[in-house]
Amino acid sequence: MGKIKISLYRKDPRGNTYKVGDRSAIDQTLLDSLDLPEDKPYCGFIFKQVPLKSLKPLRFKVSPKYHQMFYCFSPESGVKLPPEPAAAGITSRLPKNLAELVRYTRLEHRKLIKQEGKKAGYSARHDLEPYVKKFLPKAKALLFFKKGKFLTHGAYFTRKNMYGFTDNYMSWHPKLEGLTPAERRSIKYQEAVWLKNSGKHRVALFNSAKMDAYHRFFADMDFQTDRVLFERIGA
Repeated sequence: MGKIKISLYRKDPRGNTYKVGDRSAIDQTLLDSLDLPEDKPYCGFIFKQVPLKSLKPLRFKVSPKYHQMFYCFSPESGVKLPPEPAAAGITSRLPKNLAELVRYTRLEHRKLIKQEGKKAGYSARHDLEPYVKKFLPKAKALLFFKKGKFLTHGAYFTRKNMYGFTDNYMSWHPKLEGLTPAERRSIKYQEAVWLKNSGKHRVALFNSAKMDAYHRFFADMDFQTDRVLFERIGA
């Protein structure tokens, strides 16, 4: 691989994770050189920790047949709140019970699959039932409404990550499509307050490179990143 410094970091049935010395080396040529098995939907790369806002451009130069998702996490100082916007008619509350959370999760999942179609990622197409059964019972969530109508939700659960640290992992992002700019700002602010009050562990998540609004949102809260995950579309 020439001068590229790369090593296997972790083996996984769904796809291995590699460590690279220079994140600028991550491109389609590097992916091709790894001769990735067609039956493994993921390939990840770890690089030196940097502020999320420093990733410009956000996307690596790889084939559009891959989703790009960045592992992001809050700084040790905690979640930094953005300026408080007008409520814009948006209200939020905790789920009444697990059944309500499951119902809204399934509703949003159906919308996601309909919207993404054949471009839906592997996790979206295969992991709903394991997620509902294994993780939702221990998840904390925030539901968003306008005039009593459900709009979207966010959820996280506490887990030990691949580095051995405990974090509050965001397993579902509020979806902002079809909302006004004022409504989106309100949802993101209420979400930030909720996450800030979520406990002593840092907040972590995988954010899709397609979600530019959320990239800016987490970047403005000083989130860091040290990993990208490529998900093969259609795997």
